[in-house]
Amino acid sequence: MNLDRDNILRRGDSTDPDIDEFVAEIHNIEHEVREKMELTRHWMERDADKRRSNISASLRPGAYAYLSTKGIIMPVDKDEKSTKPRQLCYGRFKILKQLSLVSFQLQLPATSRIHDVLHCSLLKPDRDSQRALGIPGTQLPVAMDSVEYK
Repeated sequence: MNLDRDNILRRGDSTDPDIDEFVAEIHNIEHEVREKMELTRHWMERDADKRRSNISASLRPGAYAYLSTKGIIMPVDKDEKSTKPRQLCYGRFKILKQLSLVSFQLQLPATSRIHDVLHCSLLKPDRDSQRALGIPGTQLPVAMDSVEYK
């Protein structure tokens, strides 16, 4: 039997009240799921926008930022089996431009062979307190080949 909800409810030609009740219950469940999915999407969007605006607000052209090592595998790190001994960040690099709400262009050394436009989630704003505590990032290692690292 075809359980096309709209046709059955529109025609009202089912003879079994259990089928009508089942179809109506499925319709209600589907409606509730759609409402909850929309509400969840709204919450996720709001929270992402909140985090994004906080990060982007502290990053501005002319300021300095540290570059996270997340997703960057340099030649010296290729043979490492563990990511534990790796640096957490490289830096201090000057922010040249803000290209969009979440992307920034950094002044990276040409020898690093890393693309200079980065997402704000990979950047950590430079604060005077970090330098006072002695938490500097290290400089980017020099790339040995002509491949650009991402």
